[in-house]
Amino acid sequence: MVIGIKNEVIANDINTKTVFVFDWDGTIFDSMSAKLKSFSAVVSKYFTELGNPVDSDFVAAIYREHSGKPRSEIFLEAAKAAVMQLGQLEIDEMSKRLFLLNQTVLAEANIFPDAHRLLSVLADRDVGLFISSSVPQAELDYFVSVALPENLRSRFSGVFGSREGCSKGREHIAHISACSGILSDKILVIGDDEADFILSKAADVACILVDRDSRWFDRYSPNVVKNLDELCNLLNPTVSTRS
Repeated sequence: MVIGIKNEVIANDINTKTVFVFDWDGTIFDSMSAKLKSFSAVVSKYFTELGNPVDSDFVAAIYREHSGKPRSEIFLEAAKAAVMQLGQLEIDEMSKRLFLLNQTVLAEANIFPDAHRLLSVLADRDVGLFISSSVPQAELDYFVSVALPENLRSRFSGVFGSREGCSKGREHIAHISACSGILSDKILVIGDDEADFILSKAADVACILVDRDSRWFDRYSPNVVKNLDELCNLLNPTVSTRS
């Protein structure tokens, strides 16, 4: 099979790495449009309660710009843009409200079909699978448990969310490397946001972005695919090692 230069780069990555680290929202879980609305609603309402009303579209624009960063950082970016300050109590309150709202608005959300196909293929291979997300740990655990089928969920060796002393990027990769016993040059991150690529580079690991909406193609080519089926097609044939 003759493949282009871009595919050669990606094919080399996915066929030589032994640990795959997946972002959650927007990569595996089809949640971003709903999360945009819930984040905007919670922040605009709470800021209004604090005496500084902001439009939900204003908040949505900030969320889009900083998507992929820890939630607390996006709260602070919204506060900065609204010329106000937030303390930890306000951040915790908004996060609690957002988790409660997301349980409702994401009740019908599913994992992407192409993510299901790729994970199913990788589940039959002798590789390590992890999730790394900027979502608070308790919330990530909840949605992974309800959205990811048990046969796939059981193949993940770790689900890492955002908590004190363990954030997405260097800290998560260090934990994953320790858990798997695999050095960073054999780890591949698969995400959907610019932050995923930047954090992976800072952690000295390779990254491929799935760019379903054509946001990052020109900027991060050749490390970009339109969907995760492209990765399935580039994986070398193998005999299943798992029943």
